[in-house]
Amino acid sequence: MLKRLLHISPGFWVALIFLGIALAKLSPLIMSVGMGGLFITAFLTPGAFRKIPKILIEASAGIFVFFFLLVLVSGLYSDDLTQWLERLRIKIPFLLMPLAFWVSTRPSTLQLNRTLYFIWFLMLGCALFSIGMYLQDMEGITESISRGKSMPTPFNHIRFSLMVVFAAVIGYHLLKERFVGKFAWERSILMVGTAFLIIFTHIWAIRSGLLALYVCLVAIMLYEIWRTRKWLWLAVILVVMPTIPVVAYYVVPTFKNKVGYMMYDLQRFKEGDTAAYSDARRLRSLEVSWEAGKEEKWLGVGYGDIKATMLKEYQEHHPDLLADNSLDPHNQFLYVFVGLGFVGLAFFAWAVLYPLWMAWKWDNILFACFNLIALVSFIPEYPLENQVGTAFYLTMLFFLYFAVKPKDEPKVKVKK
Repeated sequence: MLKRLLHISPGFWVALIFLGIALAKLSPLIMSVGMGGLFITAFLTPGAFRKIPKILIEASAGIFVFFFLLVLVSGLYSDDLTQWLERLRIKIPFLLMPLAFWVSTRPSTLQLNRTLYFIWFLMLGCALFSIGMYLQDMEGITESISRGKSMPTPFNHIRFSLMVVFAAVIGYHLLKERFVGKFAWERSILMVGTAFLIIFTHIWAIRSGLLALYVCLVAIMLYEIWRTRKWLWLAVILVVMPTIPVVAYYVVPTFKNKVGYMMYDLQRFKEGDTAAYSDARRLRSLEVSWEAGKEEKWLGVGYGDIKATMLKEYQEHHPDLLADNSLDPHNQFLYVFVGLGFVGLAFFAWAVLYPLWMAWKWDNILFACFNLIALVSFIPEYPLENQVGTAFYLTMLFFLYFAVKPKDEPKVKVKK
């Protein structure tokens, strides 16, 4: 039994974690089983524990472990230890995930592509499910978007849109790799499905997803131009890319309503009316976060006192704002800044930007696009402060990192 368990590819557990994310509302246990299985099989690998002390030489993995330690130490100067323990619990994967992938058997290219193929089909299924829900009340949902509502999704709408964009990137990658599960006609399904995911992102009109999509499209096109040296296509991009959102505005009702509400929301913010408007509340939280962070700018207030510090700042400078509209820092970088100051922010920025540098160094557009999607998600949200966001980011980050890392990179020798 143990031997069979050890022969399970990390890709299997990654696929199970993604299935758990998609079904989190129905059964959060699936994601936990996937993460638990990954940890257990990793640390039961022969020589695993002898390899652990050397993790700090693997910069991308080691820096996340160090970031976990910063959150751990911040408990020494956090007054609210209950809140600190809750934040620390969510940060445990920052310690375990790098270690698990570090000591695991390196995924093969075939295992990588099979896992990505599963994720692509999973997100395509979720997108089709969402479209089905939309078609049941097309007029009502389209109208609700003009009032700031989001369209029905299987899980958090922002993370859902970002994962759909990642699935579209996966489709491009698998087509470029000429990968099929078994039959040649699967490539046609990949092409049509990937095109649908791109169109779907415009129908759903979630701005984080749209921004991530265009960032990835530009990155892929520039990469292909550089790779093929067909410089004429650069001119085509400069002409065609700006026209896509314009066309979507006039053709896709949900997209048009989302733009209209966003303009209205921003106008209310300029007039000082934050109230319950989504964008206005987020922008106000950014202002408050910066001011709160400057109180203890070097080491922060401690991860346990972020919420209390934000509430205090709101009460002092925005006493008219209801508590329900007083948000935590709606930006991952500012969240870290308030909790850990400039010191923690510097380490966190290194942790999330270093993989992007490695993607460029390794000439791997798939890994680059994933990191670009992650960085986009850090702008309007703080996804690494909840279980699902952390699972998505760290699981795929390290699975891709160790799968696409060139084999001629220096390796750690482990004595048997």
